Amino acid sequence: MGEIIHEALLIYNLPLTLMLGLSVAYWISVCFGMLDVGSFDADVDLGADAAADVDFDVDAHGDIGGGVMMALARFVNIHEVPLMVVLSFQFVFMWMIGLISNHYLNPAESILVACGLLIANLFVSALLTRIITAPLKPLMRGLKKEWDDAGPIIGNTGVAKTAEINESFGQLEVVRQGAPTLCNARVPEGAVPVGRGETALVIDYNTETQTCIVKRLEGDQLEI
Repeated sequence: MGEIIHEALLIYNLPLTLMLGLSVAYWISVCFGMLDVGSFDADVDLGADAAADVDFDVDAHGDIGGGVMMALARFVNIHEVPLMVVLSFQFVFMWMIGLISNHYLNPAESILVACGLLIANLFVSALLTRIITAPLKPLMRGLKKEWDDAGPIIGNTGVAKTAEINESFGQLEVVRQGAPTLCNARVPEGAVPVGRGETALVIDYNTETQTCIVKRLEGDQLEI
């Protein structure tokens, strides 16, 4: 254990350790309802034949510039699997490979050697991430088709499933066609947040970000 801690805190491994720590903190936040899985997803432009939203919740827009970055993004399935899922696997693999490779191949703890190993690490971990996320692609397609086939959502009511639904994150469970559907949700700017277990009305739907816009219901009245 002491050797692992020593390797993890070395100057060239420390950034990988921090990225892994942030990933763990993110998933803990998701488990406790403080964030949802799509909180940091973004539209990824991968070309005319592969343009696709990442996940069902898109909070920012941006293009991945350069052929290398576009190829890498497609290689690790970012165009079909939620961004934070892909990044989490990538960070785990990079951290493990970084510690093992430097321990056995860089006993002198040379920063120059570590940089060379990091380049190889990036591509090996990307390959492992591609392999482990590949089975998730059909699942994501199925979830999206199920969502599209469930019919209109505006005018439906649902229950908040996260700690709250506010302007930046949240999830709402809506019953459509007899089955519950979990959707990413936001309240309009300046509106009252919806607490866990409270009922909200879907007043709009953002097709670009695939996010429900909701307002909290109190009794039979819509709270403005």
